[in-house]
Amino acid sequence: MITRPAADSWKSPELNSPHRFLIVITLVVAFAVSAQADDVFNTPVIDWHQRAVDFDRLAFDVNAAGPQLPLLSWRDEPQRHFAIPSYVGKPSDGEAICCLAAVASGALGGINKTQDRGVNWVHACEAWFSETARVTFNNVGSNNGGGSFWYAVLPGVLHAQLAMKYPDEPGL
Repeated sequence: MITRPAADSWKSPELNSPHRFLIVITLVVAFAVSAQADDVFNTPVIDWHQRAVDFDRLAFDVNAAGPQLPLLSWRDEPQRHFAIPSYVGKPSDGEAICCLAAVASGALGGINKTQDRGVNWVHACEAWFSETARVTFNNVGSNNGGGSFWYAVLPGVLHAQLAMKYPDEPGL
């Protein structure tokens, strides 16, 4: 429980100690937190499970109608794979950080992504795995990690997450 410090806390004899700067900072932070505590505790909590399910319903709906919809499309080059744009409205060949994350999100939301809408999305994620390099790249058919930690490491982490969620899925 967060409690509001006493109004005269600044008069404390401890403020004459060598650590007075840290004590003052602590008091300032405590006042700031306690002033916001009522707002924080009365704010509704986001239902992340429902958010994941709703996103999955939208992202994987190939029949969705409306501006910029459907989000998902199929690509044939360099091999058959699905694509979900990283940014709505921007054409995309399907980055692993978006596509694998969408599959993982649905799986964590309780959706069996091996049998969803007649597609095995987990198996479809194999398109980002390079048999030659033996790693998962951000772009299908790529031979390099993209030059940054985000693009080099995250696709492999997402692939590993799917492998842990679906240990019996061949190819993972």
